[in-house]
Amino acid sequence: MTLAAWWIKAGYPTTQETVIVTHGYGSSRRDYNALLPSAMLAQDGFNVLLVDQRDTGESTCVDGRHSAGQDESDDFAQVAQWLVNEKGISPEKIGMFGVSGGAIATAIVPAKTDNIAAFGLEAPIFDFADTARKEVEFQGFPGWLWQLADIAARLRGVNSTRHPSPRVLRPPGIGRFCSSTAPRIKGSPTTGQSNSKAMLATWASMFV
Repeated sequence: MTLAAWWIKAGYPTTQETVIVTHGYGSSRRDYNALLPSAMLAQDGFNVLLVDQRDTGESTCVDGRHSAGQDESDDFAQVAQWLVNEKGISPEKIGMFGVSGGAIATAIVPAKTDNIAAFGLEAPIFDFADTARKEVEFQGFPGWLWQLADIAARLRGVNSTRHPSPRVLRPPGIGRFCSSTAPRIKGSPTTGQSNSKAMLATWASMFV
């Protein structure tokens, strides 16, 4: 499997501080909600790796489904390892910023790797059950099927609406951007005007 990404080297290799940025459900790295913070971070001197999650954008189409952050967080643990191995970035200089659905994976990543030192979540999903129901309906099935899946999970001792778990039942996922082709990670410039010094100041303090 290959993840497509843009490597935006604002100050690399002199500057080590690097932020992995990922998008939300049903979008890709080309979505403005991911491009805007990436441009802001790059303009303020951070290197940025803006990544298409699996089954979206130009990344490998594995199964056309979203795993509620479980598989995606595994991928991002490997992305951080790639930064350490291929770019020589120190783990304490790596951060991750997730938007909406991407924030789910971002929240799970700390349990899977020590290579990321700082985390930022923008508009994380706060009602997983409602999100899962809507996704089931998007796939063309009645929303109440999710309730049956949730009940089955609870009978097995898994509360999928409260705590991320490797055993969580996975709702049918996003396949609308699935692509069978997947270019390797490559650099691409992006521009943007920083208008949120508070966010950038917060990131800067995390890396001190």
